[in-house]
Order: sequence, then C-alpha cells, then structure tokens
Amino acid sequence: MNRSSHYTSDTGPAQHGPFAGMFQPAEALADAITQAGMAVVRSLGAFHRGLAYRQTVRALSRLDDRTLNDIGILRADITHVARDLTTR
Repeated sequence: MNRSSHYTSDTGPAQHGPFAGMFQPAEALADAITQAGMAVVRSLGAFHRGLAYRQTVRALSRLDDRTLNDIGILRADITHVARDLTTR
C-alpha cells in the first residue's frame, strides 16, 4: 500500500484519517465570503439599473412632445419605456 492510498479512495477523498475535516472551517469561510461577494454584486447591479432608469426617465422627460412622437413614445409611457430599456 502506498502512502496516498491510505488517505484517499477510488471514489474521492477519505472520510477518515489524520487530515479528515481539517479544511472544513476554511471551506465554510470561503463559502460565506463567496455568498457575501455575490450579494454585493447583486446590490451593485440593482443600484446601476436604478441609476440608468432615473437617467433615462430624466432624458426622455426633457424632450418635447413632437420629438417623443417622432421616436414613437407617448409622454405617459416614458416610465414604462425606461423600465423596459433598463431591465434588458
């Protein structure tokens, strides 16, 4: 029997041995950090979508009715159009 076969099996890492469970706290910490990072990324995405929505509403609201009509948008539909554009 070689040294590595004592600590591992053909189906994956051994469940018993001198190093069993040694990395579980580090793996749990890495998982928690990953989850926190993903939450931050989702929050930043939501923030940027909200910012883009407000900027789009502001820009479209500044246009006169004739220009809005030329591009096929009714003034009453500005918020709907902005929401559609910023959620793609």
